Amino acid sequence: MQNKQILAIFDFCDTLIGMQTANKFVSLGYKHNQRLDTIANEFGRVIFRKSRLLFGRRHKKWQLKQLNGLSVETMQNIVKEYVEKELIPKENKAVIDKLKWHKEQGHTIVIISGGFSEYIKYYAKTYDIKYVIATDLEVVNNKFTGKIDGVDCMGVNKIKKLKETIKVENYDLVNSYAYSDHISDIPLLSFVGKGVGIDFDQNIEWIKLMNYEVLRVK
Repeated sequence: MQNKQILAIFDFCDTLIGMQTANKFVSLGYKHNQRLDTIANEFGRVIFRKSRLLFGRRHKKWQLKQLNGLSVETMQNIVKEYVEKELIPKENKAVIDKLKWHKEQGHTIVIISGGFSEYIKYYAKTYDIKYVIATDLEVVNNKFTGKIDGVDCMGVNKIKKLKETIKVENYDLVNSYAYSDHISDIPLLSFVGKGVGIDFDQNIEWIKLMNYEVLRVK
């Protein structure tokens, strides 16, 4: 019987990249898309965030209005600028070293993130990574609508989208790896036999309680 392949699954924000990427991307898109409605929305977003009235992912759909009307061509330019100037300089070296090691071993690498597919797919080309599973943005008539296309790629949705993308039965999950910094990714880290929690000076009690390996990045 042929040996099954090994997966190496990487979260993106605060794992491969040392920052949360979605909100800053929306702000960058807003700079290229300032109209009366987007200006009002951006003003409200900033005020609410400063007053701590916006929490977590449940407000993502509201914040995406700044991207409404952007053409695919304009978005491509924004993505290129964002990845090359903002994201690559903020790579977490310790995690990137792990990614390179997995590539050397011939493992199948998958990036799974609640961030947006547009810039993560562009970033993945840097390391010739085929599989990117993230939150998709809706495009109609060659323009972004400011809405999510499908489900927000968070929590258990990551596993659902993983199963829709690859045939997991072809992989040795017991000996496969997953890397993430966030407690919401316990389902993902537990989906494989070798979950690795990323420690960048946050509370890692949950990582230890789940008996995951700890990888310190700073």
